[in-house]
Amino acid sequence: RMKIKLTDAGAKLVDSDDFAHFSVTAPREYDDAQISAALHHSGAGYLADNGAMISATWIKGKAQPTTAWLESFQAMLSFAESRGWLADDGESIAAHIERSISD
Repeated sequence: RMKIKLTDAGAKLVDSDDFAHFSVTAPREYDDAQISAALHHSGAGYLADNGAMISATWIKGKAQPTTAWLESFQAMLSFAESRGWLADDGESIAAHIERSISD
């Protein structure tokens, strides 16, 4: 599952080749202000009303995109747009936030 993992060290892209699932994970103890700060300071995105909005440019910068990866990512963006999960500027993708036990 492609996810943006938030930690005290910042944001990390995990499982960048899984285009079927997309989320942000944060430690259970993070409040909205900490999630917002981690997203902002890493350049990954921002906190929105119903989750997080993640920068497509940031994802591409953290992945090691091949031509096949870029095609799959574009298909993911198209699907997100069809579901209303893409910002009007086409740059940010909606992601739900999962809180997890820190590891």
